Amino acid sequence: MGFEATVKLRIKRELVAPPKDTEKAAVSGEGFFGTETQTLEAGSEASVKVRNGIVTVSWEEPDGKDTSVSFDRNDPGLITVSKGLKDAGGVIMVFEKGVRHLTVSTIDGESIDLITGCTEMNNNIMKTGVLYMKYFVEIHGFRCETTEFRMTVRKRKA
Repeated sequence: MGFEATVKLRIKRELVAPPKDTEKAAVSGEGFFGTETQTLEAGSEASVKVRNGIVTVSWEEPDGKDTSVSFDRNDPGLITVSKGLKDAGGVIMVFEKGVRHLTVSTIDGESIDLITGCTEMNNNIMKTGVLYMKYFVEIHGFRCETTEFRMTVRKRKA
């Protein structure tokens, strides 16, 4: 079962640069490069497929990377997001409210361990077409990103 759809994204991301001097930053809280806030609003054609109870919404991001969001219909609170797996650099992230997950990103053939944690999640893709999450990403224990993610999926009219 599946259908063609449109997906609209609204992503607000706060990126924090790592400290210049890790030891000084740990003691004093000073020495950080600073933060940068990015907001992305985009729309794209998408496909929605349901196979063996697994729902997958797939689309191409504005940067050309293939992206998908997947979850089990019987457990919509556990979500996998994959991006750029066809390229040399890709990432798979797992989200579950209140749980931290070890995930992996590949950049130029090098793997980087990431921790993802989700503080808020409302997955209503199958009812209203909306997924909302607030999550963070850590690298080596350093919280480098906090993201507010909203995805709206609408069945495309024939």
